[in-house]
Amino acid sequence: MRNNFIRRVSIIRLAALTLLALCFVQPHIRAQETERVTSATARPDDGVVILTSSIPSWGMGRGEKSRLTVFNPNESKKTEMTRQVAFVQTMLLDERGAVIAQSGEIAILPGQLRSFDFYRDSIPLAGEPGSGRLQVSGQIRHRFLSIVDRTKLTVFPASVELINETGQTTAHFEPTFLGGVTVASGDINGSLRTDFLVGILPGQTLLLTGLNMIDPESRGREEPVKLQAQVFDKDGNVIGQSGVVEVPPGQFRTHRFNYDDLPAPAEPGTGRNQIRTIALWGVRHSFFGVASLEIVDRGTGRSALLISSKPKEIVVVGSK
Repeated sequence: MRNNFIRRVSIIRLAALTLLALCFVQPHIRAQETERVTSATARPDDGVVILTSSIPSWGMGRGEKSRLTVFNPNESKKTEMTRQVAFVQTMLLDERGAVIAQSGEIAILPGQLRSFDFYRDSIPLAGEPGSGRLQVSGQIRHRFLSIVDRTKLTVFPASVELINETGQTTAHFEPTFLGGVTVASGDINGSLRTDFLVGILPGQTLLLTGLNMIDPESRGREEPVKLQAQVFDKDGNVIGQSGVVEVPPGQFRTHRFNYDDLPAPAEPGTGRNQIRTIALWGVRHSFFGVASLEIVDRGTGRSALLISSKPKEIVVVGSK
C-alpha cells in the first residue's frame, strides 16, 4: 500500500515538472528571470492530489485586466466523471511572493475551459510611480479527487491574457506544445495537437497556421503532414471546424474563422468571445511542427495579436 502511494506521488511530481511551462511572445511585457516552479502533493487520507504551478511575471497597467484561462483536457466518462473533474483556483503574487489577489475555487468539467479575471484597478497597490503599472506573477492550483490512469499524465493547457478596456487582448502567455504520441497511420485522431486559449471580438478574424518545418539534421525523411483546425466555446462545444489539408515539407497552410461564424456566448459590453482553438496534426514518422494563431482586424488587415507555439520535434512511436 505504501509503495503504491510512493509511486503515485513520484508520477505526479514528474507530471508537475512539465505542467504549464509558459512563455511570452509580446515584447512590451517584461518577463522576470525566475524559475518556473511546479509542485505536487497528495493526501493519503482522502485521495486528493494537488498540483500548484507558478507563472513567470508580467505587468498590468491602469484600466487593464489579466485573464487566466484553464482547460480540462480529460475525456468525459460518465462512470468516472467525479474523478475527471478539476477544481481550480488562481492567484496573483507580488515580487516577494505574497498573494495580492485570488479567485475562488471552481470545478472545471472534462472538455471545458474557465477564465479568471483580475482587474488592475481593483488591486489596492500603487504600482510604479506615474504609470501605476503593477508587476505580478501568477499561480494556478489544481485539485483532483484521484487520478484514474496513472500511466497517462494529463497536461492542463492554460493561458494568461492582458486585456484592455475594449476587450482586446494586447499580450498573451502561451502553453508549451508537447509531442510524442503513438500514431502509425498518419491520420488525424486528436492525439497530437496544439492548444490556444484566447478571445475574439466583433470585426475580427481568427487565423490558425501550421508550418511543416524542414529538419536540417534528417534530410530525406521529410514528408507531408495533415492539419485541421477546430474551435470550441467555453463549455467544450465545437463551434468551428475546418477541413483537413495536407502541408508539404517546408510549407504552411492557414485556416480562417470570422467572428460571425463562431456562435459562442458573447460577453456583455464588449461582445468578446472566449474560445479554445486547436491545431490537429496527422503525422506518420516525425517532423518539426509549429502552429501560430493570429487575431486580425478585418477592416485594416492588421494583426491585433500573434501567438506562436515553440517549434517542437515530434517523434511518432510505433510508426511504419
